[in-house]
Amino acid sequence: MFKTIDEFVAYLFKTLDARSRPEDIAQAILSAEKLLPVKLPLPLRKRLEQMRPVETYMTSDFRRVDGASATVKVAGKIFPKNGIMIDTPDPDDYASLKGFAVAASGKIARPIGGSFVQRMNRANRKMAGLGGMSKRQYNKLYRFLGRMEKKSGRMERDGVRRDMTMAAKSRLAKKISRDDFVASPYAAMFVAYYTATCNRRSEFTVESQHRPYDKVADGLLNLCLDQDDGGWFAIAHVFTPSRVLEKLTEEEKGKLVGLYFGIVEQACLIIDQLWKENTINARSMIVQRGNDSSTWNAMAGAYNKAREAWFTLLKEMGMGVVIESCCPGKILRLMAADVASWHRSAGDGLDPDTSVWNELPYPWEVVLFGTPCPRSMVEEACKKYKVKSTDGWTAGRDVVKAGAFKPTPELVHGVTVTSPKLAKVLRDAGAFSGKKVDVGKIGNSYLSRKEKDGRIVVEVEE
Repeated sequence: MFKTIDEFVAYLFKTLDARSRPEDIAQAILSAEKLLPVKLPLPLRKRLEQMRPVETYMTSDFRRVDGASATVKVAGKIFPKNGIMIDTPDPDDYASLKGFAVAASGKIARPIGGSFVQRMNRANRKMAGLGGMSKRQYNKLYRFLGRMEKKSGRMERDGVRRDMTMAAKSRLAKKISRDDFVASPYAAMFVAYYTATCNRRSEFTVESQHRPYDKVADGLLNLCLDQDDGGWFAIAHVFTPSRVLEKLTEEEKGKLVGLYFGIVEQACLIIDQLWKENTINARSMIVQRGNDSSTWNAMAGAYNKAREAWFTLLKEMGMGVVIESCCPGKILRLMAADVASWHRSAGDGLDPDTSVWNELPYPWEVVLFGTPCPRSMVEEACKKYKVKSTDGWTAGRDVVKAGAFKPTPELVHGVTVTSPKLAKVLRDAGAFSGKKVDVGKIGNSYLSRKEKDGRIVVEVEE
């Protein structure tokens, strides 16, 4: 499959900006074993050999930003036609698109962000040197640039949301530079595999989600420790136990502190805006009609993951005093009403974390506006509701013992199904999406939906 070690590592690097399955990474590692300076330990190889990928209908990527190729194509025709020559922008880069809109707006004396009612009359167009352009063409360019500005704004927002959605899963994996990633093939294998396990979709369940640090990840990390040939800075972008952080220089730790806090701050900026635009039930954190729960949960996930790593790094650097004076709490996700009902039926009731959340200042107010929230305040709230304060509230979670590998489940809206083909049938029919199911698309299949081991499982009988 791979001819050189560089080709293998380049493949692994590409997976950081996608949603590859752990099974796919495992097969890639096995196929490249002969290229490695040191062969895989036998127990690790056996575990990798047991990870056989099966056919899947789930996408192997996070939703990407829709480009502006059609818009750029039109721009390449109408502006030269009117004597306005500007370099063609990159249709997939919002900054390039915005730069084109700014440059072109300057050519027709259009204010940036200007509405259509602000366009110039004939006399002003003549004074601006646009006397040779017809009113119709001027209006056409004016409207077009307004739409291009809005398009670049949407692309920027969608790009930020994609980045934060990925950060909620695999921390800073997408921010690893190529130079840092290729420092060690063993570190590259761990980062790619661990990122893939982190990026697996969440299941619809009242139980805890499967932990990404399994025995395969543990074997790959131990291989990195044995070889110790670099790549620790790349590993710390996704995994921050003390045995990894002790391999870093103080400068590298400082860079990571900045990167992780950057995610915390960016998530807070967006959450603050969502809080103002939506009516969130903070007491229960159950989603209500009209709430943008998808964006809220993506930002909350990114904030919590980055905050946890930020706390860990501050402690490792001997800067725990920062947390003593400024200890913003977690941001809870919004929960669907049916999931909350399932929790109640299972006897769980309201999550104690929700009670702690309601005792503290909102995290974005602490991070953005300096609202006081010392560690002592958080510990007192945790003690009141019998929650372990070090379980993610005042410190990063310690790495638990490596668990067994779990095959990637085939999911439809978080619900486990028994086959990839069934997943496609259900998706096409609209099942589990809040829509009326098109029975004709299901054909002669009979579906059964039941709870099994704390999860909803759908099976099909012909």
